[in-house]
Amino acid sequence: MIPEIKKYDLNVTKKSGEKAPFDPQKIYYSLKGVGVDDHTAEVIIRAVKLEAYEGITTKEIYKKTFNLLRKYSKGSSVRYRLKDAITQLGNTGYPFERFVGDLFVEKGYDVKVGMVLKGFAVTHEIDVVAQNHERIFTVECKYHVNPAAKSDVKVPMYILSRYRDLENAWSQYQEFKGKVYQQWIATNTRFTNDAITFAEAYGLKILSWDYPKGQGLKDWIQLYGMFPITCLSCLTKAEKELLIAKGLVCCRTIYKNPHLLDGLSMPENKKSVLKKELNYLYESVLSEGEHVF
Repeated sequence: MIPEIKKYDLNVTKKSGEKAPFDPQKIYYSLKGVGVDDHTAEVIIRAVKLEAYEGITTKEIYKKTFNLLRKYSKGSSVRYRLKDAITQLGNTGYPFERFVGDLFVEKGYDVKVGMVLKGFAVTHEIDVVAQNHERIFTVECKYHVNPAAKSDVKVPMYILSRYRDLENAWSQYQEFKGKVYQQWIATNTRFTNDAITFAEAYGLKILSWDYPKGQGLKDWIQLYGMFPITCLSCLTKAEKELLIAKGLVCCRTIYKNPHLLDGLSMPENKKSVLKKELNYLYESVLSEGEHVF
């Protein structure tokens, strides 16, 4: 049952510049979506209201909510800013390709990123190739810096032609023989309805922020604890970029393999702080019941 939350006579400024009434229910739903209990949600909403003013931007409200949530739950605060953290991976698609590759590794697949495979007619640059003893997936990644952007129907239409060309040449790869071949398309945002309909009609697997329902990108991230390195508060933008450039895009990768920090041009005291934040993060997530191992 949704608790009754007091309405406030206050307007906020949306990203478009449009004014709208301050709606505490929106904060409530966003907090509940990351596992915050009703009491904590109401406390945070009241605190945000105390700092709010006429015309406050939705971006400022988001920031205030996040900062307050960090005091109550590290795990929930990381989940709260997941989508924002994904869009901070960089202006190119490669970090996202590495991130998707790491997700498939966590699911038990052998993964290669940035491969070139010969099709029946032409060669193709493949973002991610994931395989095990039964299956092999080729994954095309569509990364958007703008979290509101969508991949339209032209994307699966284009990928379908590549998939057919690779499928027709599949027998030439000895290591791929006898395996089930599937083409995936992954994005950090969303697909249009037409894109989803087309992809499903032609047997393409799609993975977006919240699709398929319950098995979208955000669900994978939370299930396996594969939080992007950009969600950490102890690192500067330059330090995050350094880790990303080294292919270290997931918190869990460093948490499980801290030796990967050896040799990096980062002060030892900062490496120590990073390790402590990662330990605190995963201890918090585990205590809140997340299934990350």
